[in-house]
Amino acid sequence: MIYYHGRSSSRPFYGKYIYITPSQEYAKLYSNDGFIFECTLLCDEKDLFSILNKEHQKLFINEFGSELFSKTYENKELDWAKVSNVSNNNFELFEDFLKHLNFKGLILQERSEYISLYVFDQSNVKLGNKIS
Repeated sequence: MIYYHGRSSSRPFYGKYIYITPSQEYAKLYSNDGFIFECTLLCDEKDLFSILNKEHQKLFINEFGSELFSKTYENKELDWAKVSNVSNNNFELFEDFLKHLNFKGLILQERSEYISLYVFDQSNVKLGNKIS
């Protein structure tokens, strides 16, 4: 896995969380040629929200409703634009909902060929060697 810092030194969710991807190409593309590092995910993948997981789908529908689910779900992981539009009276941000359920992050598919993870707490990631 590879940690990357995001465009223009920005990080998702106003700098509190970190991006991870298995793709060095994607990491370089979205880090504006900033630093990228090898990294190890220290939490279990079952602790990451995936819209493709049927149990996670049920949690989503129970909180946000089937109408929003049908507008959001496309038989692939969520993308950042869709996540940004998920909220309700209980949770202003989608990541608040996920943290409430003790998820450590979520799996996103930013482009058809790239998977990315957003991890909510840096203690769940161990940085390794600098790649660039």
